[in-house]
Amino acid sequence: MQVKVKNNKLDYVLLNRLLELNPGIELPALEPDIYQSKEWLTMPDQNQSIASQVESRAIIEQLVSRFIIEGGSLNSSEMVRYNLNTILVYIQDHIAETISIDFLANMACLSKDHFIRIFKKILNIPPGEFIITKRIEKAKLLLITTDKPIKRIIEEVGFKSEAYFSRIFKKHTSYSPSDYRRNQTI
Repeated sequence: MQVKVKNNKLDYVLLNRLLELNPGIELPALEPDIYQSKEWLTMPDQNQSIASQVESRAIIEQLVSRFIIEGGSLNSSEMVRYNLNTILVYIQDHIAETISIDFLANMACLSKDHFIRIFKKILNIPPGEFIITKRIEKAKLLLITTDKPIKRIIEEVGFKSEAYFSRIFKKHTSYSPSDYRRNQTI
């Protein structure tokens, strides 16, 4: 299955940061089969700090998160049929805003209840949980890659309440946001 996702400004920022963290790293050949047996692909760069390795990994996870669905394979015809690729891109691009399930259902030309059932059937997660997961992923990335105050990060990932964000963040990571930042950047 081939999935195409339109890039956005954040993708460029993340890729540029990844290049800053990993200078001189490039693939010397364009043929993917060459890399199947190369041991050096799995070895960490000896000159890279642990913080840079963690940040690089977080950036890569953020970039590919739109393509990875836990729990199995996607039915591409159902993804297209229900316009879910467009909806996933919309969620990614508008993560800082209030995202209404009614609006997403309207994008898919479905009733809210039917949309929730279809979304969960195809992606193995209800749309509300999916949005929260994406917000937490972005918050984790911002916590370890920036010095932004936690209140600012909360705004950038679309949470309206600091207490709610802290509770949900701890549920997903077992850490408070400040503890997560401290433990991941050591």
